[in-house]
Amino acid sequence: MEHYDTFMGEIEKRFSCMSDFDARRFTVGKTAYCVFYIRNFSSRDMINKYVIEPLAYLGGGRSIFNAISSVAVKAVSSADEAEREILAGSCVIISSAEHGAVAAMTKNEEGRSPDEPETENVIRGAHEGFTENGGSNAALIRRRIKTTHLKKEDFIVGGLSKTEVSIMYLD
Repeated sequence: MEHYDTFMGEIEKRFSCMSDFDARRFTVGKTAYCVFYIRNFSSRDMINKYVIEPLAYLGGGRSIFNAISSVAVKAVSSADEAEREILAGSCVIISSAEHGAVAAMTKNEEGRSPDEPETENVIRGAHEGFTENGGSNAALIRRRIKTTHLKKEDFIVGGLSKTEVSIMYLD
């Protein structure tokens, strides 16, 4: 259990001030699990179907590594490696019953791809533009800048409109 708490604390510290970072905790029997991922960058549906459901039925001493068979998985031995996997779109799973962690490839490939802006002609560089969805836009930026120094904070502004606003910055 000490490894579980230490590892969880280290990952949460590295991804602090990131409103799109999620740590989903749940318990099966006497074993506590935590799944770390970045919303809109990892597919929530894939995490539910291929990670959480198999772990919920985990039994007979099977390890996390053996329980998750529908997506690519690999062992993660350090917080640095876990950070790289999360920033690549994977989710990282830790268990109170096991030492180490497991990364499962759950990168979100769905949604409308960013289109080339119609009003701005680009000769060199990326031909991508933002969409109407703020979460998709944040994921687009995270695909280009893969670092925990890229922070995202959400706010609600306006007395009447209560508009949701996100600010992304490099710390």
